[in-house]
Amino acid sequence: MAISPATPSPLKEDNDLGLAWIDVSTGEFFTKSTTVESLYDDIVRVHPREVVLSREMESVESCPVREILRAECTVVSYFDIASPPHLQFLPPSLPESDISMYASHPSTPDHSSQESSAVSLLTGYLQSNLLEYMPSLSAPSKEVAEARMEIDAHTLKSLEIREGAQEGGAIGTLLSCVKRTVTSGGTRLLSRWLCASQNHSSRHV
Repeated sequence: MAISPATPSPLKEDNDLGLAWIDVSTGEFFTKSTTVESLYDDIVRVHPREVVLSREMESVESCPVREILRAECTVVSYFDIASPPHLQFLPPSLPESDISMYASHPSTPDHSSQESSAVSLLTGYLQSNLLEYMPSLSAPSKEVAEARMEIDAHTLKSLEIREGAQEGGAIGTLLSCVKRTVTSGGTRLLSRWLCASQNHSSRHV
């Protein structure tokens, strides 16, 4: 996941942030607009293994973003990117063999400036570190809060949907009871569904 504020200067609770995160194994790509106040809930729900911040944020004193990530023991990396990368994305309706025919900028007009910055930061970091192992990415899908049931971090942990409240791990959780997946990618997808259920009104038949 990459997190990008409007400015790296001292942040307040109502300041806007852009999030971008990728499942590297499947290439699924998501973005979201959030605030400093809501960031903790987003971090607990998405549960990223690593978070990328701009190099400028490393020197910001009393940074609430870094404090939230430290509280969740999340690995943090810092990266600078001079210009947004030009990436190839896999259109949802096309086979992977056709990906070379398509190229797209890493954001669309629907994304906020902070989301676009987060997308550029994340894709630049992945290109710099994965090199030839860079996965084929789906086009960034903007996550809209109204399209799913909101579960705050404390409720998510108390319900033991993904991790046990006492000792951690998945034993005895809802995920362990319903899990019938055979791949790690399928398990992550199931976990995402359980932690961010869609509202019935937003589903399309």
